Amino acid sequence: MKTIKDKYLVVGADFAGFPLKEAVVEHLEKKGWKVTDVGVRADSDPNDTDLMFHRVGLRVGAMISEGEFERALLFCGTLLFISDRLPRRNKNEKTMTVKDALIIGAFQAIATVPGVSRSGATILGALLGYLLGEIGPLGLTLSLGFASGAMLYVVFGEILPQSILMYHSKLPAFSTIVGILVGLLIIFA
Repeated sequence: MKTIKDKYLVVGADFAGFPLKEAVVEHLEKKGWKVTDVGVRADSDPNDTDLMFHRVGLRVGAMISEGEFERALLFCGTLLFISDRLPRRNKNEKTMTVKDALIIGAFQAIATVPGVSRSGATILGALLGYLLGEIGPLGLTLSLGFASGAMLYVVFGEILPQSILMYHSKLPAFSTIVGILVGLLIIFA
């Protein structure tokens, strides 16, 4: 496997994300990284349907899941293009409606569906935040509440069972609970 420790990375981009990808790849290569690009290149045909973002994402995802690479970077300018052309709406906790809060919650709930990219849901949430403008304390409260729940779900539903199987003990669960208690002590002390 080509690992981050050995400075290996796979990248991909659609046509809209190509300029950003090129700048990042150039920077990484100057720093000594070995970058494999499976997306759009300078000489790519804009009509090539194999270079649509979801197909580039599938190729990169396959390389990660098959153990060829440890990590990847994907650049998609499509959402940025769309959000740049939408009218701006400035909202805060006083002008935010129940409908706006439900929309935010719906996008955050997408991240809990198995197989859905958490980063993809984050990008959608960022787009939504861009559209809503300044959300304020209410939006922050909604977001942090969901993020905390998602984190606990991942820790207790995925990470702990795997670590218990790997280490054949209850030490990972005990360490997690101690970590949560210490965190609460720091917050409330």
